[in-house]
Amino acid sequence: MQTELTVQLVGLVERSTLALEQIAQALAAQVTAVQRPQEYELPLKEYPTFDWSSVGATVKQSDNNGPMLLECRGLLWVRRCKPQCNKSIWFSREIAEGEVKSSQTLITFKDIEPEALPDNIANVLQASCVNGQASIASSTAMGTYRQQLKEATCERQVDDAVATLQSSPEWPTLLETPALVAQLQAHEREVRKHICQQQSSGFLTLVTVRAQIDVELVRLRWDATTGTRYLQATYGKKSRRQLTDEELLNFLVYLKGQPTPGVEPAS
Repeated sequence: MQTELTVQLVGLVERSTLALEQIAQALAAQVTAVQRPQEYELPLKEYPTFDWSSVGATVKQSDNNGPMLLECRGLLWVRRCKPQCNKSIWFSREIAEGEVKSSQTLITFKDIEPEALPDNIANVLQASCVNGQASIASSTAMGTYRQQLKEATCERQVDDAVATLQSSPEWPTLLETPALVAQLQAHEREVRKHICQQQSSGFLTLVTVRAQIDVELVRLRWDATTGTRYLQATYGKKSRRQLTDEELLNFLVYLKGQPTPGVEPAS
């Protein structure tokens, strides 16, 4: 009887220790998110009219050329540029850790010059648009879809955008161009990933990510063998414990994008 009680107590201590470690990791992730805001990068031409509230910043001081001093998450960010280079402006702050000094950048505006596509890639893209009627017929639905994704702040809104597109009269015609459908699906995955990353910097902790992965695995009816096979093929790792934080988020986004077995997608 005493041996059985001892085994139960040891198991309880191990589970409690694991839970405390997960809580500590989650708190550390939140502290890091607060201390190190996401760094943004935008074209230089957007600097004069940029909406600073979109990155959680408030303008504290300006001159004739625009904002000079920002406040973001309780920290002050100073406008900087190099006199010998007039193609970039950035806002940063100095960080002093003991005797070591460094800087952290909040946002950068620079002169971005897109590169022309090589002929081999351009030919592939042109071949994917052979059916011009599909592009024309679906232009209205696709425009609405892209706008909804652009404005989406949660996954439910992404789901609504997908449902609206798939229920549109143009959807059957759009399906005649698989390359275009694949492009839309890739864009959807990127939006979902971005939303997850944005949420992870606030309330979505690593503990929640792992819990949501468990929920998705049950929904998809994945067993341990299926999960291990996917992790090895995608990340070269056998266990979720070996994944980095970014890989965990990518894995969650992938699972959420998979259809529920036995449930027909909207048509």
